Amino acid sequence: DFFKEGTISRVMAESKAELVWLQDWHSSKECIYAISIDRENKTVMLAFRGAITKADWGHAWDWNTTRAINPIAEHYPNRLSTIKMHQGFYRYIFRQRKDTRTTKYDEIAARLEYYMDWVGEGCKLLVTGHSLGGALSVLFSFYASTEERFTRCGPIEVVNFGCPLVAGYQLADAFRHQEQAGKIRMARVRCKRDGVPHGPPILFRMSKRGAAFHHVGVDVELPMIRKCCFRFFMGQPQPIIKYMKKESFFSSYVRQLKDYYFWNIPVRPWLIGQFHSLNEHQRRMLLIDRENSRLVKCTLNELYDQELFGKNNDNNSNSASSNSSANSGNTSNTGQ
Repeated sequence: DFFKEGTISRVMAESKAELVWLQDWHSSKECIYAISIDRENKTVMLAFRGAITKADWGHAWDWNTTRAINPIAEHYPNRLSTIKMHQGFYRYIFRQRKDTRTTKYDEIAARLEYYMDWVGEGCKLLVTGHSLGGALSVLFSFYASTEERFTRCGPIEVVNFGCPLVAGYQLADAFRHQEQAGKIRMARVRCKRDGVPHGPPILFRMSKRGAAFHHVGVDVELPMIRKCCFRFFMGQPQPIIKYMKKESFFSSYVRQLKDYYFWNIPVRPWLIGQFHSLNEHQRRMLLIDRENSRLVKCTLNELYDQELFGKNNDNNSNSASSNSSANSGNTSNTGQ
């Protein structure tokens, strides 16, 4: 009881998770990730680090797009053979090594398979990350969702923080197909007035379906913290949760204009870094109404049942992101 309830320190102290792998051999040149296991809950957790080094920032700021082969073999609406990806993010985990001709994805997938077999039957995969790490968590989990070794015991769950835009409508269609097939579930947690989830800062670039980039999964917006006097009389606004549905050309482009990076940064620019930090995410999450908030009451699967499949759960009308609230402190600290 030494640490305040809901804080990262309290979650870490009570957690049964064990850190079993930290890849930081070439920390200035490669993406850094960690793997932990929770034997009690039969979960293996993968966390990607955010941008720190010159190589990290170089990949994050490489806003060009590259075409990747679509890993989904079966047909789904609007399926294309290739998917346009953010070039920097994609190359960070899919660039081939010159010596072994393998990728960072191959390396991580092999490690995860080993630890999932170690944990035993019924083991599930949870992926997280912050900022750049959030973008890498989206790409990795999408590709992993096409492999039975990671989905045989249930969907891959992704809970990331401050995640920027990763790809266009081709990924949105493919990701939606994997969600409907029960292969992946994702909650993207972000702070209001954090500009990073609205980047790359593209205003006029367009695609055949409207906006150049599309977010995927369930969007969780943490509201600004009201000053004490206003919070006393008006209360604290609660998180806004919505599923990123398919858009028309017009609504997609209007959304791109509305979500432009510079319209969504703090009025006081010196707070840009603070609003993007994991500390700010934690501060806002500590003010969530635990009795009524949709972020606390239900699992991610239940939220998907309501938002994507239109099912209602009378016992959990205020559905929420899965294990996100319980695991968020655990995973967010690892993903920093």
